[in-house]
Amino acid sequence: MKLLHISDIHFGIKFLNKSKVLREKLIFGQFSTFRKVVNYSIENKLNALLIAGDLFDSEYRSLKSERFLLEQFNRLDEHNIKVVYSLGNHDSNSSFNDNFLYELPKNVIIFKKDSYESYLLDNKVMIHSCGHQKNDENRNLVKKFPKYIEGYINVGLLHCSILSSIKKNDKYLPTTKEELMNKEYDYWALGHIHKREKISEGIYYSGSLQGLNSKEVGSKGGYLIDFSNNFKTIEFIEFGAIDFINIEIDFKE
Repeated sequence: MKLLHISDIHFGIKFLNKSKVLREKLIFGQFSTFRKVVNYSIENKLNALLIAGDLFDSEYRSLKSERFLLEQFNRLDEHNIKVVYSLGNHDSNSSFNDNFLYELPKNVIIFKKDSYESYLLDNKVMIHSCGHQKNDENRNLVKKFPKYIEGYINVGLLHCSILSSIKKNDKYLPTTKEELMNKEYDYWALGHIHKREKISEGIYYSGSLQGLNSKEVGSKGGYLIDFSNNFKTIEFIEFGAIDFINIEIDFKE
């Protein structure tokens, strides 16, 4: 059982503060990067692609991006690969275009309610998730998520903020590391933070799929979670078509 965890693609972002050349390259890079994700999923015979929110940047979605995603989702469907997608703050339920939802192939499962839902994948993995109802979803919706369900691999899929002593009042579906750990899931696939980060064993932010600005430096991609032979491995897979890097130049002689 192999899953790929990605998040924060932000299709439709306009990059208005970039030059025309860079803007075109960044937009092209988003399409190229997502196609690499789909190719990898097919070539490696994955069971599901997990998208932890902000697939889109806002209610604005170009016809090109919608057609492209339908094409890619259909490719995955042809290989019996599920797409499990939880709405984030940028593509919340209040801004989602139902016309796009109606056209999606049967392999796409979207969590868009504010109460948790559980989806059983291949009779082996129980995926628990919910979606943002508005752009500033400030309720802690994790409290009502179920504890570990015996007999299955349990995975949480969520676009959220993890509160800490530094971030006490984040308004984007706030929760805590302890709260996630107490659910005792095998893996938490998180989105919202654009830097990939291990919060705790089995709790990961995948970061943005491609760097969207000069602050999002380093390699970008997603996490491959392999539950084969009752053993879990987590591996970062690089997909980004464009990387931002910091360069220090010393002009002293």
